[in-house]
Amino acid sequence: MTDFVHLHNHSEYSLLDGIARIDDIAARLKQLQFDSYALTDHGVMYGSMEFYTKMHRAGIKPIIGNEVYVASRRLTDKDQELDRVRFHFVLLAMNETGYRNLMHLTSIAHTHGYYYKPRVDVDTIREFNEGLVALTACPAGVVASRFHREGEDSAGRALEEYLSIFGEDRLFLEIQNHGIDIEEPFRQWASDMSRRRGLRLVATNDNHYVHQSDAQPHDCVLCLRDKKLLTDTNRLKYSGPDYYIKTREEMQELFTEYPEALANTRAVADMCNLELDLEQVHFPRFTIPLEDIAKLRGWLLDNPLDAGTRGIENPVSADELVALFNASELDGELASTVEHQQCFDTLLRHDVYKGLVKRYGEVTTELRERVEYELSVIIPKGFTTYFLICAEFCQWARSNNIPVGPGRGSAAGSVVAYALEITDLCPIKFGFYFERFLNPERIELPDIDIDFCMRRRDEVIEHVKQKYGADRTALIVTYSRLKARAVLKAVARTKGLEYQFADRVAKEIHGLDPRLEEAVAASDELRRLIRDHDEIRELIEDAKALEGIAAHHSVHAAGVVIAPDELSNFVPVQPHKDSDLCVTQYAMDTVPYTGLVKFDFLGLRNLTIIEDTVEFIREIGGQPDFDMR
Repeated sequence: MTDFVHLHNHSEYSLLDGIARIDDIAARLKQLQFDSYALTDHGVMYGSMEFYTKMHRAGIKPIIGNEVYVASRRLTDKDQELDRVRFHFVLLAMNETGYRNLMHLTSIAHTHGYYYKPRVDVDTIREFNEGLVALTACPAGVVASRFHREGEDSAGRALEEYLSIFGEDRLFLEIQNHGIDIEEPFRQWASDMSRRRGLRLVATNDNHYVHQSDAQPHDCVLCLRDKKLLTDTNRLKYSGPDYYIKTREEMQELFTEYPEALANTRAVADMCNLELDLEQVHFPRFTIPLEDIAKLRGWLLDNPLDAGTRGIENPVSADELVALFNASELDGELASTVEHQQCFDTLLRHDVYKGLVKRYGEVTTELRERVEYELSVIIPKGFTTYFLICAEFCQWARSNNIPVGPGRGSAAGSVVAYALEITDLCPIKFGFYFERFLNPERIELPDIDIDFCMRRRDEVIEHVKQKYGADRTALIVTYSRLKARAVLKAVARTKGLEYQFADRVAKEIHGLDPRLEEAVAASDELRRLIRDHDEIRELIEDAKALEGIAAHHSVHAAGVVIAPDELSNFVPVQPHKDSDLCVTQYAMDTVPYTGLVKFDFLGLRNLTIIEDTVEFIREIGGQPDFDMR
């Protein structure tokens, strides 16, 4: 039997188009004994990191890709008459270079080329083609679409254009067979062209769901997206129930005349061997201004570091640190690079001891021992920059009269955080344990949730953006998912069922966010309705198939990532609709795998209320010196 790998596949992250959950994809691939699989969602990389990690856990090679939209002209052209047409093009990452180029292309499509859909153009693909394998995609693809619209000559010219970018080694002519009339003529032309030009065919199935039985729920999703009814005739509808993960045998039966196109899928899979380092951390480039370097140099000369390098591997002398600080003056600032790391460890120690004097007046032996213990955990783990960054924006907020919370969670157990004024609760006074926050066995990055006045939180994020760069600062995406009651009502709408009918069923779902299966098991009335009404039984079954899928994207309430370089070197991004910041395409649970460091800026209404109350007392109560602290 000819070996075969699925190379053109969509997941639930082709929002309201694909409905395949990645866990379900992995389970089906294991069942069918596939060892490789590609993810090529429409124009986005939302699910790429989740896909990569879960496929590895399942013992399946993940091939990260994107079915990009290619503008008919330049990506910056946005004329309604000329530029609404765009073409599909499948790109797969062969290696880390290809993965980074795929992130660049995806980011550019959203930040510069968005017009109805995120678009790239031929010139952009040419610039970022290294490390990528290309497939000419479906009937809407860069070659097939022109074949159907304009004829063979136009398709041939398009093919030559992409060959000039990828060559015969990295460009594959893609053919499909979903029983659509227009597919057969193109298969014949593509086969003839492959012989004449020495190109390789590749057979794909345009998978949008996992099982053939998912075709009906998938149709419901299309209706949800387009605000249509299943009974509407003038709507987008797929040609049949064939857009699922087919077996090797099914694919061989569909492509009996093109066995080489099946075999070439293995050739493509073998070319794609992306290995990502999920352990590496990329801290932002924290810098020290010249005037602060001068102060630190003076402090170092006055305070030889007898205990100052404790906990640091390969400690250097105070004289050597002074020399490093002196050398940095040539550039006007000191950046948190590896060669200067001990300077930053020294800066952290300096700021902590300065803060201890401010907080406690006297640094007792007990206090010094506690601080040295905490630093002996923080510094060797490489967390110095994280603390310095948090301290900087907290101090900036306070200096600009923006209320900062006293601290929440386990971070309140750190004397270092208290000395740096990241938190405002004394851990020693209240008996908080540092080990709940960090300990020698913990390998994860620290996670400090910091509250700011809800009204002025955005000012702090704007400061961070200005300090580190708009191209290096991003909010984090989150996805709204169809939960039990919502999905049931949504599916009912697509079926044209009356609101009262769907509401009657939804009211039998009790508890806080139960799953439909749990709700049915817990309700005698719901089971009776399913037994007595075929419409309700079908409604529940279709809703179960869609329950929990990602439907829309928004922005996480608190998370911000700061990169040491342009964001799209680490994560694909898109614009935020209400600000000039970008948003990562990876969510809170997967963005840490990129190595980017997350900071949590929470807007707390209570701080705003307290601040307003204090101002009211000052102005109306005649107490200008009133202070809650």
